[in-house]
Amino acid sequence: MGKEIEMKLLTTQAGCHRLFAARTVTKTALPVTEKRLSLKNIYYDTKDGALNRERMAYRVRVTNGSAYEATIKQKVHPQEAFLSAVNIPCPKGRTPVTEGFPPEVTRRLKDLLHGESLVPTVTITFVRHAMDLAAGKSRVELSLDEGIIESGDRSQSLREVEFELKEGDPAALFELVSHLAGEIPLYPEDRSKLERGLFLLAGKTPQESCDDAVKVPKTFADAARFLREILHD
Repeated sequence: MGKEIEMKLLTTQAGCHRLFAARTVTKTALPVTEKRLSLKNIYYDTKDGALNRERMAYRVRVTNGSAYEATIKQKVHPQEAFLSAVNIPCPKGRTPVTEGFPPEVTRRLKDLLHGESLVPTVTITFVRHAMDLAAGKSRVELSLDEGIIESGDRSQSLREVEFELKEGDPAALFELVSHLAGEIPLYPEDRSKLERGLFLLAGKTPQESCDDAVKVPKTFADAARFLREILHD
């Protein structure tokens, strides 16, 4: 496994429309890498939240309406990003699978379930538009996720921009963000999509897009808390 460094930000609807036409993007874009995906992430837990209490997440991702994949993620400490992930194909139309993961993961999952069923808790439906950018000798993937986060009868719009360092210097990532922040509205977001969905699940009022958010910090050091280092498999 290698380390992945990324920055997640929120933007406005206007920012979504202008993102890939922004000068910072057009002058660094590698068009051959451009892709669009239709994604649905369905997160599951027991009715009493047994997985979440143990800092585990179970996700079924549907890509372009046909490819199903089940993923189990595990945190080591509450304040860390998910540090490990196991992915397996998931048959279409089936309830969440509990078999097929590595034996230690399957045992851990079944111990937490205690015979209970997994039920959907958060659904995130979005379109991802992504492209690699070249910044000197560094390479950064820019992606825009537009859609909706839903839990029960509560929902929140999703307009998330992510920069992920593929290779090179982390400072190049922040330099791109800094330049782009001068062209479109960008606001740091240190919560994952799932964390925002769990906020809705708890019955809390969604923190809607950016009106009171802090703008992107002006220096790389100030942005440290918005950069994540997570294991990439």
